Amino acid sequence: ICHDQPFQSLAQRVLHHASTVSGCICIFLAWDQERQDFIRKLKALDVPLRVLVITDPGVPLDPGPLRDHPEWFWPLEMGRIAEDLAAHGQ
Repeated sequence: ICHDQPFQSLAQRVLHHASTVSGCICIFLAWDQERQDFIRKLKALDVPLRVLVITDPGVPLDPGPLRDHPEWFWPLEMGRIAEDLAAHGQ
C-alpha cells in the first residue's frame, strides 16, 4: 500500500511500459472501478494477466473486464489465501 501516491500514478507507469513486458501479475486489495479500468486497458494492449484480489470472507467478486478470461481472475479470501492459491493452481 502506498499512502502518498494515488493508484493512478502506478497505473500510468505500468501502462507506459506495457509494451516491454511479457505479462503482468496484479495483486489488489480492492476491485473497484479504477482497478477494473486499469485491467481493461492492459487487456486492450494484449498483455497476458493474472489478477489476484484479496477479499473479505464470503464476499463474491464479479470478474468484470476478465469475465471472458475467468482463468486470469483469482479472488483470494482472507484467511484462506494458501488454499485459494492451491485451488487455482490445479
